[in-house]
Amino acid sequence: YWLYAVKKEEALLTEPNKKEATEESDEPPVVSVGPSIVKETTETPIEPSSAYLKLAEECGFLPSYFDRLERILQRKGQLILTGSPGTGKSFLAKGFIKAAAEKFASSYSTFTVNGNSSSEDLAESLCLFLMTSPKSKRSFFLIDDCDGETLGQLLGPLAKAIFNRNEAVELSGGREITIPSSIGLIVTMSSAADSLSRLKSSLASKFAIVPLTFRSSVIRSFHQGDKSIEPLIALLENINSGLPSWRKTIGHGPFLVEGLQEHLEDIWTFEVEPYLESFLNNNELKDLRWAAVKNLLGH
Repeated sequence: YWLYAVKKEEALLTEPNKKEATEESDEPPVVSVGPSIVKETTETPIEPSSAYLKLAEECGFLPSYFDRLERILQRKGQLILTGSPGTGKSFLAKGFIKAAAEKFASSYSTFTVNGNSSSEDLAESLCLFLMTSPKSKRSFFLIDDCDGETLGQLLGPLAKAIFNRNEAVELSGGREITIPSSIGLIVTMSSAADSLSRLKSSLASKFAIVPLTFRSSVIRSFHQGDKSIEPLIALLENINSGLPSWRKTIGHGPFLVEGLQEHLEDIWTFEVEPYLESFLNNNELKDLRWAAVKNLLGH
């Protein structure tokens, strides 16, 4: 099984297979892996862990999914979790770094990107994290809610330190930073509005790119087997299968609310329809409007 997982991880995939994106998939498809830049460590081999049991249930995966994320970070050093809005990128990433840090008795930190974020802000946050993290243990740093164009600007001089682990790199003001190979760096990035495509290929090749898609199991788990949601799930799966790319699927996030039936019209009208309008024309949308789908959902 280990050899199979490694072989599968090393394969270069140009686009995730739709079959792998279903709820039966236990492994994250890796779109781009490129050459490894993280030096070998003396860390003991990663064993299956129970640290991810609760998180796996909440995210609709098996614990082996998160064990594989560990392997990717150990080999590559950094990865990008990408997917359309509502596919749980931030939730999964934050849950993973917390559980992984607990497993390794280490530390984790999150840098949330906003309109005012600068490369200096990121450098300051990362330097502070490195000062408080044990260098001998695996630790995890998350850059949350970024886009392809912004990522390059944020990394700036940090890119050299990130992609050349264990080497001292001079930052502005003469300060030096050394990022050890034990640090796992995760970036969450929306695949909407071609955000991922705006990431320069030279930079993208330094990351493993792991896509997230719609998972009906998350909706079922949240609503605890309520059979009334099955027509909605069937509709979402049917719509998503007909969309032009996995990068533009409707996510499961908007439907994780208590009393869903009461709020479903508002969710569809003010969240789903505006999202679909961003890449579908009026003719394609006519059968996806609330007026057309409400009868299918028993409203």
